[in-house]
Amino acid sequence: MEFINTYLCGVILPCALMVFGLFFAIKYKFFYILHPVRLLKSSLKNRGGLRALSVALAGTLGVGNIIGVASAIQMGGAGSIFWMWVSALFAMSLKYAEVCLAMRFRRRKGGEIRGGAPYYINEGLKGKIGIKPAYFLSCIFAIFCVINSLTTGNLVQINSVSTLLPLPPLAFGIIFTVLAFAVIIGGLKRIGKITSILIPVLTFGYVSICIIALILNFDMLPRAFKMIFNEAFSFKSAVCGFCGYGFFAAMRYGVSRGVLSNEAGCGTSPSAHATNNEGEMHPQGCLGIFEVLVDTLLLCTLTALVILTSNV
Repeated sequence: MEFINTYLCGVILPCALMVFGLFFAIKYKFFYILHPVRLLKSSLKNRGGLRALSVALAGTLGVGNIIGVASAIQMGGAGSIFWMWVSALFAMSLKYAEVCLAMRFRRRKGGEIRGGAPYYINEGLKGKIGIKPAYFLSCIFAIFCVINSLTTGNLVQINSVSTLLPLPPLAFGIIFTVLAFAVIIGGLKRIGKITSILIPVLTFGYVSICIIALILNFDMLPRAFKMIFNEAFSFKSAVCGFCGYGFFAAMRYGVSRGVLSNEAGCGTSPSAHATNNEGEMHPQGCLGIFEVLVDTLLLCTLTALVILTSNV
């Protein structure tokens, strides 16, 4: 497991996601960077998009924005934040692609709309690799989603909270299970209703707290940005870090924690977007880009600046 975590999930997978993100960014001609106003207008056209956006953000905002950023700085240095920004720019195109795929291959069954990565893996690949292989891959992905929901989806959060408050992890596990059950039992409508209220409030609250902290340490902001850019390409860090390990560590932890934060390319958030009854493919994909913008470029950056200006 340590080998898989260190090399496959910690190195190969994040780098592969960056490569594919660059591919899609070129394919889409970097429209989300070159035409931000058009991107915003397309996002606003999407009726019912706030609910889908809130559900998707509920699965990404949280521990990755706080613990993920802190661990990236601890293990990869301040330069890891630069690579988190780079990964976010490429992650935007990945998120757009997977959300559009989810919208294209979603299905209506029993009065409900269902979709997500298992659906577009099955429907999109069966004409290329065969019906059985495509179905097998979609089932494998669905199984991994269940495993992820029982590990990264909650154990990481519970463990993080238990380190801050004087209660055992089991107690937090029980409390969070009861709260999650109370929401999930009401179906997607209740999940969307709760998250559409909680996510804007929590995001606004967290941003406000970070801004207050940065105002108090305003004189340290230039030093923080200097650290980020200097350590991202530091020759000294590369030489002292065994011929480039310092650079490699900054890139690895910046990219991997960026993936943990925004989940672009993981195939998880498209399920939330696919269930939007009033959504259209391109506007919904633009909302996916907005997710990465809020999650990584805004919240993760604020967290990083608070840490780097705190002298801790």
